[in-house]
Amino acid sequence: MQDEKIGRNDSCPCGSGKKYKKCCLLTVLQHSDTIDPAWRKLRQTEGELIDQHLFAYVTREYPKKLFEIAWDTFLCGEEWPAEVSDRLEDNIFIPWFIFDWIPNSEELGNKFNFNNQPIALNYLQRFRNRLTEMQRRFIETICESHYSFYVVLDIVPRQSVKLKDIILQTEHIVKEYQGTEYLHRGDIMFTRILTLDGISISIGTAPRIIPSHCHIELLDFRKELEEEHGKPLTSKLLRNIGDDLRLYYFDLMDELFTKPAPILHNTDGDLYEFCTVHFKLDITPQEAFNKLLSLTLSNNPEEFLEEAKKNKNGQLKQIKLPWLKLGNNKHKQWDNTLMGNITISTAKITVEVNSKVRAEAIIKLINNMLGDDVSYQKTKIESIDKKLSSVKPSKQNKSEKIDINNSPEAQAFFKEYMEKHWNNWLNESIPILDGLTPCQAAKTKDGREKLEALLLDFDRKNERSQDNLLRPNVDELRKKLGLLE
Repeated sequence: MQDEKIGRNDSCPCGSGKKYKKCCLLTVLQHSDTIDPAWRKLRQTEGELIDQHLFAYVTREYPKKLFEIAWDTFLCGEEWPAEVSDRLEDNIFIPWFIFDWIPNSEELGNKFNFNNQPIALNYLQRFRNRLTEMQRRFIETICESHYSFYVVLDIVPRQSVKLKDIILQTEHIVKEYQGTEYLHRGDIMFTRILTLDGISISIGTAPRIIPSHCHIELLDFRKELEEEHGKPLTSKLLRNIGDDLRLYYFDLMDELFTKPAPILHNTDGDLYEFCTVHFKLDITPQEAFNKLLSLTLSNNPEEFLEEAKKNKNGQLKQIKLPWLKLGNNKHKQWDNTLMGNITISTAKITVEVNSKVRAEAIIKLINNMLGDDVSYQKTKIESIDKKLSSVKPSKQNKSEKIDINNSPEAQAFFKEYMEKHWNNWLNESIPILDGLTPCQAAKTKDGREKLEALLLDFDRKNERSQDNLLRPNVDELRKKLGLLE
């Protein structure tokens, strides 16, 4: 059904002006034969408690100032754009406000006594007879639950999501319907899990999903908590330090969505800039080619002359060469590094490189190799943003890509190259694995957990990648590392 793709907090398409979860969603759930009745009952209990009992109770019994105090406490000093604030309020603030927050009576002039417990438990204590047994159990159970960071391990579409609590290291099968349509393995949620009568649901999920590459950072955060509070970490402890967990989530979001764009460097560590170096050539392209051939690390001129352009008399008119150097500073397993691309034409030479350092190096090299037969003219420098904005797809580029993808030789080359790369990766020191190689990390409990997090991130990136040739075979890596059960 089309309605099933609408977010619970979106405006209802019926035009009522209400949120979908408070309007037609319940009707959809009630008439769906595919939804577990126990799950439906649990979700309905959640909606009835918040909308008909607890929120109405707060509005009736307490001054508006209580909401303002709670909102300031909830934000932990953070400031967010209106769009983000609205989603935080709808998705996570209201459940936290009712089921977690313990108001300070002094802030309201000691006119109210909250009994050092959340609003929901105060309501339960005062109006127990107004609630059904299911509603009472719901309040008691959720007020003992905790927020945490959960990584998605598996998904059964329109049925369930398998989650692992990164902090407590427990696994849960959560009944889920709409969430299975946008969640992926490796995604990380900041939420709480309620379990009643063997059915688990997530409640008060933060609106922004945490990317899979943050998993290892969260493992380090767990280690910090263990050092501060001792082992084992418990649900009660996480509930007591809920503000710290929420602030950590805010810090992650702030880092991920407001930090400046990363500064890119090439494999030599030079700042990434597109540079085109121009020379005036006073000899023929053939003579220049003969003198510059050694820059390709090849002794065979024929492999380049086959693709060269020639005039009617068969004389060389234009030829393109790769500028290569042996080895690579960053990737020790590479045989050589592509430093730039050289084009020799009648009366000129142009060289395209990706840094000023390489531009300066090729100027010296060509001047030394050609001497008075060449004269440097200028270097045109473009930033990455400017270069990318000027690039337009062409039919030629598209056809070249299709030819590569359909070429058995090209695919065989890339397959062999990638297998070699990932075999070498197994024995490379990885900073995010505390400097251990994957093979070394696989021998310890903490190392295996970080490896699994890293490989889960590879899985997530594979899902987003359109290039099958460059995807790592994660199952094969797990097998080689002894991580498959």
